[in-house]
Amino acid sequence: MITSEKVMHPILAIDDQFERIMNIRQKGAETNIDYITRLVKEVEEYERLGGYYEESLKAAMDEAKRDFLAEQSTAMTAEQEEEELRVQEKIQREQVEAMFILKRVDKKRYGNLLIELHNSYLLGKDYYPKTAADVLRLLNNYKQQEWSGNRPPDGARQTSERPGGGNNANARNLSKSFLLSSGEEVCFCRGTNNSFFPHIICHLCELKGHYQSHCPIRLDPEGTIKISKTQTNKR
Repeated sequence: MITSEKVMHPILAIDDQFERIMNIRQKGAETNIDYITRLVKEVEEYERLGGYYEESLKAAMDEAKRDFLAEQSTAMTAEQEEEELRVQEKIQREQVEAMFILKRVDKKRYGNLLIELHNSYLLGKDYYPKTAADVLRLLNNYKQQEWSGNRPPDGARQTSERPGGGNNANARNLSKSFLLSSGEEVCFCRGTNNSFFPHIICHLCELKGHYQSHCPIRLDPEGTIKISKTQTNKR
């Protein structure tokens, strides 16, 4: 099973899962046991994703200890470890705040920015801001573009080319490449199953790197799954 944190930033995956739990409601014909089982399953997934925080903090502490040992030729004392832990916890907390703020920005103004950051992450480049101050700086300096679709992306959901084209030039360009805020153009995108085939061109988004069955950009601006030209011709 491909988990959400494989195709999006772990902090965003955790936040998405929390929102999913908050939005769960018992269905009219759903039995009590089925409803409870469904909810408990989502809570367990949230707890599993939440392990990212502990693992991330442990990795940061291990790296800090190695660096200290390399520079000082001696291990950290207990007091130094406690101080370093407080520093790393502050760094992690600031990153969580930054991600939560960024996810909830106005999609009409910054929807394209979220797409650029997400697709960079799929390519192994984490350009997400680390602090609230970084988010503010990014938003204030980002060249705002009117979002081209009716349902901008949230987390891993993204829009692509509008069927029929029309005068939607921005959507057509995004379907073939992405221009990052750093000025770097992205023409490749990893599949939702974490696969990467540099010579394969997806028939849905027209980016290289994945098959259409694992396209991470397969929704049109209305949120409908796109149909490839090949599938349309078969009808």
